[in-house]
Amino acid sequence: MCFGYQNVSTANPFYADVFYSDYPNANVLNALTRNPNPTETGVNVTNIGYNSYNIYEIKRNYSTNTVYTVNGNVVATISTNVPYVGLHLNFFAQEQDISCD
Repeated sequence: MCFGYQNVSTANPFYADVFYSDYPNANVLNALTRNPNPTETGVNVTNIGYNSYNIYEIKRNYSTNTVYTVNGNVVATISTNVPYVGLHLNFFAQEQDISCD
């Protein structure tokens, strides 16, 4: 599962602010900034119970930082490799279901 903002709809975008799971380890949620590929910063977010219904938010503060929240709780803040270009909203999954509201 991967969702967030990126400049192309491929699995390896040049610029991105995303949440993604199960890579490289199963049952792990990660936050990632990429500016540009392959320059990136990732944070491993664990113990949040992402297998049930949750509200995920990604807030980019221009090029200063990106704040990732789950159910209103900040789970990661990344201040390096924050993209400053316009990005598109993307959702994709290999084996999970994703619904957007």
